[in-house]
Amino acid sequence: MLTHAYNNTSRSLLFSSPFFFRQRAPSFSPIITFLCGQPQRLPLELNDDDGDWRCRGKAQAAGHHAARGNYVLHRRSGDTLYMSGHLPKAPDGTLTTGKVGSDLEIEQGAEAARLVAINLITTMKAAAGDLDKIRLVKITGFVRSADGFTGQSAVLNGASDLLLEVFGREKGAHARSAVGVNALPLGVCVEIEAIAEVVS
Repeated sequence: MLTHAYNNTSRSLLFSSPFFFRQRAPSFSPIITFLCGQPQRLPLELNDDDGDWRCRGKAQAAGHHAARGNYVLHRRSGDTLYMSGHLPKAPDGTLTTGKVGSDLEIEQGAEAARLVAINLITTMKAAAGDLDKIRLVKITGFVRSADGFTGQSAVLNGASDLLLEVFGREKGAHARSAVGVNALPLGVCVEIEAIAEVVS
């Protein structure tokens, strides 16, 4: 069963832009909260032609948390930005857990990967200060998989599709590895790390 749950407050914050979810209707929607001074929803400037994504203010993805351990969420070396593995964590701290192929369907795994991508975007924003400066290089996704499950690429499409929607093809196209594993931290179904370039 899908263990990810949203309370009534979270549901009211669902980001329901037709552009954002135009490719499919998700089983549950990742949440984006836009903050500018006091918490509020800010208008987006969207360009359907190239998938460009702009927010007038500061963008923070819901569910973002500081690293808990002797590591950091990101490290910049020159123009290269390395991001630690991120999990599908909701604003209330709950996680999407289970094995894809037994506990979860592929679509549910893909939505969890989409949520991870939201959290990665938050880290990119914190590291670079401006999402316009980000050019993706590669993501590596680890999918907790049932025995015999071979749909890891389909799960990771949830993250890749969102990243292309947000950054556009020029800056959002990326190399990718999708790896099936038996276990992941805290029992989550997917973990994704990323490498990006910070451009002027």
